[in-house]
Amino acid sequence: MQVWIITGGIACGKSSVVARLAELINDSSVFSADAVVHDELTNPQTIETITQVFGLEILAKDGLIDRSVLRSIVLHDRKAKTHLEEILHPIVRRRYEEMVLEARSVASATRVFLAEIPLYHESDSVYPCDLTIAVCASRQIQLARIMAHRKISKTEADTFIQSQLPVINKLERSDVGVWNDGSMSALEGQLELLVSLS
Repeated sequence: MQVWIITGGIACGKSSVVARLAELINDSSVFSADAVVHDELTNPQTIETITQVFGLEILAKDGLIDRSVLRSIVLHDRKAKTHLEEILHPIVRRRYEEMVLEARSVASATRVFLAEIPLYHESDSVYPCDLTIAVCASRQIQLARIMAHRKISKTEADTFIQSQLPVINKLERSDVGVWNDGSMSALEGQLELLVSLS
């Protein structure tokens, strides 16, 4: 079984790439770091750990973490972002290892394990894999997509981009780059070539 990690900048289309690869590759399985984090932010133990660092003001009326409040804090405070990552990254890494182990089991027919990990290069954790793929797009496209999706200003959208490692750095540190700045057919062609060469 091969393990492919798909990373890249915000609003570059990582999820679209993973979904299409899963369609192109028979017997593939998918891991999403974002899905793990989403689930963990409803875990009482994780909520307690995060509130110990950030305070009770990040909680919504239902007792769950108000994601918009937490997001605003870490977007504008690098130290707070680091603290949150120190809590969440080990959880993501542990779940990744569990799912890779499950996929490698005798009962599994998984041929390629596709792991979408947006902050792969920003994380201090080591994720053993066979291939790293950076999904990239121009800054203009990133801004346009973030503004449209989140209904925010260009300045706010730029803050999201600035909070991550630049796309060019992610590309330089990856084995393969996929450019997702144009048409779906252009993206399709790149992914079909990637699968045919693997």
